[in-house]
Amino acid sequence: MRLLRLHASSHVLVLAVHPMVCDVTSLALVWRDLGVAYSQVRAGVAPLRGSPATGYADYLVWLARRQAERSVVDPGGWGARLAGVPGVVDLPRDYARPPVQTHRAAEVVRSVPEDVVAAVRRSATDLGVAPGVLLLAAFSVLLQRLTGHTDLVVGVATVDRRCPEFECSRWACSPWCTFPT
Repeated sequence: MRLLRLHASSHVLVLAVHPMVCDVTSLALVWRDLGVAYSQVRAGVAPLRGSPATGYADYLVWLARRQAERSVVDPGGWGARLAGVPGVVDLPRDYARPPVQTHRAAEVVRSVPEDVVAAVRRSATDLGVAPGVLLLAAFSVLLQRLTGHTDLVVGVATVDRRCPEFECSRWACSPWCTFPT
C-alpha cells in the first residue's frame, strides 16, 4: 500500500494485492473500512480501532466444523461427482500441444467498449443474474461450440461467506487502519 501525493491537497492511495491473498469481496470490505476510517478522520473523530468480535482462528474453527458436516452429508464430495471428467479440453489451436506442460503464456489486453459493457449489464439485469454469471454462460457456450462437447465442466472461484460473523474484514486489515489524528 502506498499513498502518492499528486499535489498539496490531492493524494491517491494505491493498494496492489494478488488475488490469491485478497479476493474481490474482501477487497471491497477493505475499501469500505478505509473509507469509513477516512471519513471519521476528516470529521475529526478517531477511527474505530477495537478488535472485532471474531478472528481468523474463529473462522478456521467454523470452516473445519462446516467441512466435517459436509463430509457426513456428502461422503463422496466433489471428487465423486467429477470422476471421469477429462482434465483437458482439446481446443482448436495454432500449434501442437507440447508433450510436457510448460505454463508459458502471453497476455493480450483489450478494452471492452462502453456500449458492450452497458449491453451486458442490461441483459444480466433482464435475466435476473449478475454480469459475471451471464459472461460465464457465454464462455460455456463458446467452449461448447469450439469443442463440440455438450457436457463441459467450467470451474469458477467463489467466496465462501455464509457465516455473517466473518463478513467483517477488520481483523484482516486492522494493521493498515492506523491514521494520524
